[in-house]
Amino acid sequence: MKNVDKKYNLLEFDKAYSYIKQVAPVPFDTNKFKYADDIDKKLSELKVNWVNYNIFLGKSRDSLKQIYKPYKTRFYTDVSRKVIDSFEGVHFYPITDDYNEKLIALVWYGKCKLLGTVLDEEVKGLRVRKSGIMIGDRFLLNPIFKEERFNGWVQGEVLVFDDNIIPNARRDDFEKNDAYILLIEKLKNIAECISNDIRNASKQRSKQVNNMSENKNVTSNDNITKEIISKLDFIIQKATMKDSKLLEQIGKVLKVELDANKAERILKKIENIV
Repeated sequence: MKNVDKKYNLLEFDKAYSYIKQVAPVPFDTNKFKYADDIDKKLSELKVNWVNYNIFLGKSRDSLKQIYKPYKTRFYTDVSRKVIDSFEGVHFYPITDDYNEKLIALVWYGKCKLLGTVLDEEVKGLRVRKSGIMIGDRFLLNPIFKEERFNGWVQGEVLVFDDNIIPNARRDDFEKNDAYILLIEKLKNIAECISNDIRNASKQRSKQVNNMSENKNVTSNDNITKEIISKLDFIIQKATMKDSKLLEQIGKVLKVELDANKAERILKKIENIV
């Protein structure tokens, strides 16, 4: 591009590259996102002609770099912990207009452990595409979720095929006609499924943490019991049943290792046995 006023920063390479790979109808990078073929296969099964374009960007002809969608198989999640999650497959939801018996869209999003919000701003959220071009931004579909933050826990796309679903002039949303309203209602059902998966995954992790804590406490108690028994064995081996100091020594061990009430109860049982 020539004769572009520099004060608008339109030729900043990194910003232009980031924008184009999110918005333009470019292909997936199969080296970084191994489920690209699954998505292409699904489109083929649905007999959808979805065209991508090879776009190159560079500061000179010799430095041209092909632009791909930014999706990767492995990614960081959770703002505080910054843990790595990864795609384990892809969910597909074809959306149909049952009255007119036609396919109007396809939703795909990645299967993962749902460990937290996705940290990469270039891929987080369900994003809407018409004719391969992204409409709006990553926040466009937040309202279909009862908890809007959950849109940031997933990565995926809503690929719109219906000619009656028309982008507005600014291309930041769609015209609010009947076809669009139908699409949104169908998407709300999918958002509810995603939200339920997120809640279930969170509950399962909490349960695992609680079980680990309980097991740790049991193990700790077992170790204390073993130490007490070992000390008592040592005392008894050195003493005889006639040793008047036997119970006194056992009592001292119990009171050091246990609280006073428990120690007294155990000592009385020992006295009865002796």
